[in-house]
Amino acid sequence: MSLSEGLYFQAGMSLKPQFEVNWQVGKRMLILGGGILGLEMGTVYSSLGARLDVVEMLDGLMQGADRDLLKIWQKMNEPRFDNIMLKTKRWAHAPCPKVLR
Repeated sequence: MSLSEGLYFQAGMSLKPQFEVNWQVGKRMLILGGGILGLEMGTVYSSLGARLDVVEMLDGLMQGADRDLLKIWQKMNEPRFDNIMLKTKRWAHAPCPKVLR
């Protein structure tokens, strides 16, 4: 089912032509930062088929969020992420033909 299926005006006019989008994402992605916005976008890309790694320099995800709610979020979303690296920094990166070093 596409995003546009089921979206109609009350008059019955379809919105399908406006929502035709080619959703192509990489097979693997690196999320820099474990904040709410980065993790939210990560769940979107995961839903589109990407495998994700998260790098966070602090000792936990979503700093400032309720810790009890975070535990529930982590339990529900753990399968979406291959690696969640806490207390980790990215120093540099260099493009390679097939991978990012």
